[in-house]
Amino acid sequence: MEDAVDPELASMTRRLWVSAILSAPLLAVAMSEMLPGDPVARLFPAARSHWLQLLLAAPVVLWCGWPLL
Repeated sequence: MEDAVDPELASMTRRLWVSAILSAPLLAVAMSEMLPGDPVARLFPAARSHWLQLLLAAPVVLWCGWPLL
């Protein structure tokens, strides 16, 4: 007996990996201000950092989290 691929499981697995890939840099940018010297602030001004965080977080919440909402 062959195991059929569950399309819902495949979709949720894809969403998990996309959210993990986008959340890792989001976490790094958001928490970098706690590091000595704030390395991200040197690269991006505060306004650009906030936009970057929005661009990384929006797909995670809207697409990856949509089935849970």
